[in-house]
Amino acid sequence: MRHMKVVKRCALKSHAHTTTIRAPRRKPAIAQPSPKPRAHGLPRPRENRRLRAMLRPTLIALAAVFAISPFASAQRDKLPADELTPAQHEQLQRDKLIIGRTDYNQIFEPYLKLGKAPESIRFITSDAALAAYHALFEDSFRELELRRATRLRGDVEGLYNACKPHSSNKPTYPPDLIQHILGPAMVILGTPATTDNFSKKLIPEITRQAALIRTADKMECPPWLDYSEDDRFFRIDYRRCKPVSFYADDDALADYHRAVRWLQLIPMRATNDAELEAWAHMVIASRTLFVTTLPDFIVSFTGLSAFLGPIADRTIIVNNLDILRACAAVLGPREKSKKCTRLREVLLANARQNSVHTTINDEIRDKSPKDTSPLSEIRFRVIPTHALPDAEILSAFLSDEIHPNGLTVAAFLGSSFAYERMPQVDTGKWVSTNKRARLLTFPQDGQPRSLYANYIDVLRTLNAPPVKEAPSFMSSIPWQIKACQTQLASWAQIRHTYVLQSKLGLTYGGIEHAPHRRPVLSSPTPHSGVNMCVWLNAQSRYLMQKPCLSHP
Repeated sequence: MRHMKVVKRCALKSHAHTTTIRAPRRKPAIAQPSPKPRAHGLPRPRENRRLRAMLRPTLIALAAVFAISPFASAQRDKLPADELTPAQHEQLQRDKLIIGRTDYNQIFEPYLKLGKAPESIRFITSDAALAAYHALFEDSFRELELRRATRLRGDVEGLYNACKPHSSNKPTYPPDLIQHILGPAMVILGTPATTDNFSKKLIPEITRQAALIRTADKMECPPWLDYSEDDRFFRIDYRRCKPVSFYADDDALADYHRAVRWLQLIPMRATNDAELEAWAHMVIASRTLFVTTLPDFIVSFTGLSAFLGPIADRTIIVNNLDILRACAAVLGPREKSKKCTRLREVLLANARQNSVHTTINDEIRDKSPKDTSPLSEIRFRVIPTHALPDAEILSAFLSDEIHPNGLTVAAFLGSSFAYERMPQVDTGKWVSTNKRARLLTFPQDGQPRSLYANYIDVLRTLNAPPVKEAPSFMSSIPWQIKACQTQLASWAQIRHTYVLQSKLGLTYGGIEHAPHRRPVLSSPTPHSGVNMCVWLNAQSRYLMQKPCLSHP
């Protein structure tokens, strides 16, 4: 049975008793699990109709169902007196609520197990609604990734072929470094490692790299990346290429995960002539300015920004005219060193005007000295990751050698209870880091606000004080602990879904209707349900606009 480690670490303690709320298993709680896809993740048309039928009525109506109809019944269990300590008796009398020892695999399981009698009080809380949502959303996002997986090979091959020189001699190949970067991903996705596709002298190394990616148990610096004078500690961590989450449950998704992660890992440095020239080739091949039709692979490489928000890395997609001109000049007939010098000047000028979105380091390398040229921090990736605000918070703690925990994330989500109990950090540092992280939730580069940022807003509403009609125990410390656990469990579940797209950080070195009305005890923050309903509607509309989900 699989549980999320991050949630287990986020268990909150009250006296000597702990309730650990773990993330749901991958099997959806309400929707039935999808049949196993055929080869390469192609589902049958009947499954497409089932997905649409699930998305439209279920996701949109989910919040409304929780608001007007009971989800599960519960009543207070009378625990045997000998199971309660004197301290628990005192706490129960004071707060009307205690936290017990029982662990649950599903966050809403207690509501299903307790209170079967007709006179039971209905207990509808945000944790049950959010858990049901996550089961549905991860299933929907998995379906989207299956469709993206079927097209990735063609898109990478499209970029590869666009980098080939124009020649009547066949076959032709891109520059060696581009073959080394794109080749292993292509082989993993099914492109034959033959001389029709790759230079004969490079095939052994390309297949060796593909094998290292599949094995996913080593760290090394590939011989074609020269770090002898730059950073002798640099390594590629192939262990990151091991499929996780729902990517591990399907062969096509597993290879998709390996290929995407590989293309996220390989940096092209602005300080290295060969890497800078390879990047310039790919920039020109994927240019978006002054073209009537965008290359298909651009959608594959940057198509999830609406979900996750700003891209964390400099990538091969460039919309700056000065940089595009300098890249085109690099490929021209002039002397290479002079061409690269001009491109570096343009890159530095652009870096001063447009700072990188995140301070998270995701490479195994030596920490750059303070007097290092800013050019050494300019690195490019084929497929970018996304900068999530909570990752920015955790990275800031690690950079100060403070080990963060779940309370750190809950504090960023606005929990005063968590802020008072999280690891101590300088107040000024916390304010500046929190401000920088919140900037990542704002619309970026003219794009709409991301669904992830809106989801953070939904979780923040759980911190609102209870309405005045709420029972007194909903203002107690145990209830604050429950609300904090709900935030953390929901955060962990959404990060579980976005495990491949979010930037990794490293330090340097079931619903049924009731037969009749019964009393309902709902969440004391009703506006959180309203926000969730609005957010579900927006997300459902976005999903249905995706071509892969809108036709049989």
